[in-house]
Amino acid sequence: MHFSWYDRRMRRARDLPCGGHRIYLELEVRRVNCRHCGTVKSERLETFLQNALHTERFARYIGERCRSGTIQDVAKEQHLD
Repeated sequence: MHFSWYDRRMRRARDLPCGGHRIYLELEVRRVNCRHCGTVKSERLETFLQNALHTERFARYIGERCRSGTIQDVAKEQHLD
């Protein structure tokens, strides 16, 4: 193994709503120091998160909702700025 633990930080990502409540996931993301190349890298979460603000399934849900309504209506419904 070419990595050693460097540090960690918490990330918060919005997920699908449930029962009229907004759901957020808190994730601990570890950063590792690569002894081979000398750089610090974060764990890869791209299959779970599209970005640090929301999950991929939340993004797909919003996309599907936008097909049946206006962007403004969906943003208001989901409290998106």
